[in-house]
Amino acid sequence: MELDKDFVKYLKKTLEDTKFAIEGGSDPKAKKIRKTSYIFLSMPDPTSISTMIGITLYTTSKVLEKRKIRGIKDYIAEYNIMVKNAKDIIKDLQI
Repeated sequence: MELDKDFVKYLKKTLEDTKFAIEGGSDPKAKKIRKTSYIFLSMPDPTSISTMIGITLYTTSKVLEKRKIRGIKDYIAEYNIMVKNAKDIIKDLQI
């Protein structure tokens, strides 16, 4: 039994997307922007415009890497904290 390569790629992409949705992580746009910045940084340019664009894109990609996109785990943890706080408030009011 042989699987179609496109189907395997689709399954792999779906698994990665599901993992990212559950765990969260850095912004996926960061890698694409960094690759684009290398193109601008490697261009020979006497006016340095492409170099400035490349530096700006590279800096943007680093900022996006540090920004964490929240996943389902983060929302569940936040919900658990809210429930614990609500239970504590109810206990305090009952005393």
